[in-house]
Amino acid sequence: AAAFIGDDLEEAREVLVQMAKQPSHPFRLDAVETLGKLPQSSVTNQYLRQLINVDDTSVRIAAYQALVRNNDPRVYSRVIREKFVLDLVPSSAPPMIYASRRGIPRLAIFGMRQSIITPVTFAAIGARLTVSADAEDGPVTLFYRSERSLGDSVTAAIKQTSRADLADIIARLGGEAADGEIPMDFSYADVVAIVQTMHEQGKLVGQTLDGKPVPITLVIEEQTSWGDQDLQGAPRIPDAGRQIGEDEDLIAPPIPDAEVEDSLVE
Repeated sequence: AAAFIGDDLEEAREVLVQMAKQPSHPFRLDAVETLGKLPQSSVTNQYLRQLINVDDTSVRIAAYQALVRNNDPRVYSRVIREKFVLDLVPSSAPPMIYASRRGIPRLAIFGMRQSIITPVTFAAIGARLTVSADAEDGPVTLFYRSERSLGDSVTAAIKQTSRADLADIIARLGGEAADGEIPMDFSYADVVAIVQTMHEQGKLVGQTLDGKPVPITLVIEEQTSWGDQDLQGAPRIPDAGRQIGEDEDLIAPPIPDAEVEDSLVE
């Protein structure tokens, strides 16, 4: 109540954050949701960023959703072919993938150090889609036997080369492609299903800040209806390219790496 009526707002925010950080607090999730409903401000967003790194999955997701609503610049958002939004969420906590099933379709990667394990051989959609890499830390080949028409011809196969970064692979599956490449055209539901299968087969891996491999948590929201949503109106920030090596000219429009702020490691 103090937070909403403006009576010592700073103290009220601090109390809410402390509640949200306590594993045994009965109103932990309520506290982070209350923070997310406060008027947008850089101070509130700073508190919410801290909650991205706690030990509770529901709290982390609620904090991420609040930051997205507040257009926080630390969440990098990219609309993939007007199908879904891919969010990269800096976090020092264990890596996580979150897929929404209500509102605007959003696929969020927490940690930004997630990739497919290489070398790898993966097949989906009746083996029509394959993802493979022969060498550790080497390029990944995406191959899809397509049946869709392209002008007067039928595209028999689509072949692309990607980094092992999960964000790059997701963007390509959704339709991003390098110049001269034929794009793939999987729906949001298809992309989520492919990522889920990769996760179930143990093909994905995350990294801690010191580079150690760790398992990834996958969370898929239960509800299945989005309704009428405007993806172009989804909160996002402009593209921000990352450093690309000379051997990466075949990569689709890049998803940026992001360093974790000192304030996040709390």
